[in-house]
Amino acid sequence: MLPKAVLRPARRGGRRHRLQAAQFTQRRCARWLAGEREELWDAMPATRRKRPEEMDDEEARSARQSRCCSLAAEGEPSRACAALTSPPLLNNTGAVAAKLQEKHPRAAPARPALVALGQP
Repeated sequence: MLPKAVLRPARRGGRRHRLQAAQFTQRRCARWLAGEREELWDAMPATRRKRPEEMDDEEARSARQSRCCSLAAEGEPSRACAALTSPPLLNNTGAVAAKLQEKHPRAAPARPALVALGQP
């Protein structure tokens, strides 16, 4: 139970987030020693997370709240508030893609002679 409940990878990995990953594990070890074993076990994700476009409004709200709580527990209050107040990403629809293409038109090729060669 210990490896699954405590020795889990942190949300963010990599060199830049090494300190956060260490603090994440230290906090979980302290909670284990304090006797919060059942809470640690219940906090484990049971299945893969749904994408925002797969969720209904209540599920999306619940996901934002749980992200807020986890960020607050990691000592990131400004990101926790942003998780609650930031608008969600737009779904990938034709209208959204058309608006993005209007804002970011394709530039002419830098070397027109190489266009005939095709993809690399």
